[in-house]
Amino acid sequence: VMETKKPVEVTVKDHVMQIHLNRPEDENRINREAMQMIGQALERADQEADIRVVVLRGNKQHFCSGGRVDAGSSKEEKDRYSQAIRDMQRKLMEIRTPVIAAVEGDCVAGGNDLLASSDIAIARKGVKFGFPEILHGGFPVMVMINTIDVIPKKRLLPAFYGGELFGTEEAMAYGLITCVAEEEAFEETLQYYLDMILSKPALQIQMGRKAYYRMCPMDYEARVAYGTETLEAVLKEQARYEA
Repeated sequence: VMETKKPVEVTVKDHVMQIHLNRPEDENRINREAMQMIGQALERADQEADIRVVVLRGNKQHFCSGGRVDAGSSKEEKDRYSQAIRDMQRKLMEIRTPVIAAVEGDCVAGGNDLLASSDIAIARKGVKFGFPEILHGGFPVMVMINTIDVIPKKRLLPAFYGGELFGTEEAMAYGLITCVAEEEAFEETLQYYLDMILSKPALQIQMGRKAYYRMCPMDYEARVAYGTETLEAVLKEQARYEA
């Protein structure tokens, strides 16, 4: 009897939801089912007040190697796959809960979408990043949606055109990751950022995250209007916090 395992494992402990990509046989490429499971987990994190941080992680070899849709799939299946990507991307941006990417293994192709969508990213020293789609006759158009706001043009387009992998130093310089940790200090570094968030008032962080992602696509005047409107709610919570 073949064992069926879930492509995504979700655990919640001490206010932290860990979303663990679990497709090592395919270098942690995420198929439509995996994307839908990630989306459902994010919805849960947004609804349950007890969950205050989400951690995305893979394994020591691969954080995520992008998406998986079989070349011979029907047009309907490809459409459903594209929709699943968009839904997952939108949920990553819209949830109130902070998202940390714990990158212990290589992060390539669409894996960088998860990375760009996270608030904080910790990478193990020695892991590789990159956009190798061009080497297989493709182009990372969906990954561009979020990386375009993270990596400067003169870095991003050569990375897309060349397809070569790059290391943690370059990923830091590009603004793709927050910090690099030696393997033996990885969990301790992750815990540092978890404690940083968990020790602060939850509602203020949630309001702040929501405001950040809402402001991103706005022009200056719209940001001023939205910021002024949000400030009232923040000040109300601040008064409660200090009382």
